[in-house]
Amino acid sequence: MKHTVKIISLIVTVCCLLSSILINADAIRTTSAPKISLSSANGKPGDEVSVNVSISGNPGIAYLKLKIDYDSDLSVVKAEN
Repeated sequence: MKHTVKIISLIVTVCCLLSSILINADAIRTTSAPKISLSSANGKPGDEVSVNVSISGNPGIAYLKLKIDYDSDLSVVKAEN
């Protein structure tokens, strides 16, 4: 009797594990990747320009680090959230 209960418990555990894997795999496939976009900007020497950075389709990014490179003749005046 004890052996039968252990086997049934093992079968139920494996079924639960497989069903949770299949549900999570389906959720991952339907999630779109976030997109980061920049606005365009023009200016003349000495002008101050703004460039907007936007994130769309964000499913919940836990951490994001942006490294922005620019010409060494330019300088960053300020950055805002």
